[in-house]
Amino acid sequence: MNDPNPVHIVYVRKEPEEGKSVVGGPCLILLVKGYAYCRLLGADGTLYFNDDGKTPALFLGAPGMVIHFKTTKDRENGYIEFNADIVRKGRPGFVELKEGDYWIEVPCALTLSASETSFLQDEFEMLQKAWAVPIPLNLFKIKAGIIGLLRLFIERSEPTWTEGLSPAQKLRRLIDEDTQFTCSLAVLSRQCGFSSDHMRKLFRERYHISPQAYRHRQRMGRAMDLMVSSESSLPQIATKTGFHHVTHFCTSFKKAFHMTPSQGLKRFRRQSQSTQGSRK
Repeated sequence: MNDPNPVHIVYVRKEPEEGKSVVGGPCLILLVKGYAYCRLLGADGTLYFNDDGKTPALFLGAPGMVIHFKTTKDRENGYIEFNADIVRKGRPGFVELKEGDYWIEVPCALTLSASETSFLQDEFEMLQKAWAVPIPLNLFKIKAGIIGLLRLFIERSEPTWTEGLSPAQKLRRLIDEDTQFTCSLAVLSRQCGFSSDHMRKLFRERYHISPQAYRHRQRMGRAMDLMVSSESSLPQIATKTGFHHVTHFCTSFKKAFHMTPSQGLKRFRRQSQSTQGSRK
């Protein structure tokens, strides 16, 4: 991989704005908060990723892509552009990284956990401070930092354990691995190489259940686990299982377990606490 020489680094906290920008060189974009939307499109209008601003994300943009965005008053984001012929556009949802004579397909966007977001905030701010004093030591730190950020995309690319698995098995594994329920089934289906409609057919043929129903079952199981084994409140459990509204979570939980979440919390958490107390 050629050295990613930095061209521009900034960490932004400022007033709302709306617009679009053409990516000149490869870039890394950290979205922390304050975005109504951020879209990555090809020059031909192909949509590569559409972020609704609800979850922190890290984007990898390729030259020629167009960024459409709208920010709000609590905007916070980082931007790093670098000069190296190592990133190019791939199929929708993906870009490709060059290593020697080979191109490696990686997702163009990563959803971030709270701990990952905190780490990347510190990393981007450190790189911005180093960029403000471009002595050789700081430039080395920046190059190493950019390579470390690119490594995150490599680690999130389709893992080796999917080799030899059928598309349906891959999708099931990806659903199981998405414990925060942040990726849509359409995105996960694309990672398996097919449309969501085709993956629905393949998944149902193998497991006799639709991907949506299987994921919902996993979601409710996760909610019950949190109810029994954690101190999380109902709003926190709803968030951790991918629900944006507590009322929607309550409706789904009652339909799955024939009790309200409040009833489940009283019943199962009390049993858990009683069991723990008897072991002391």
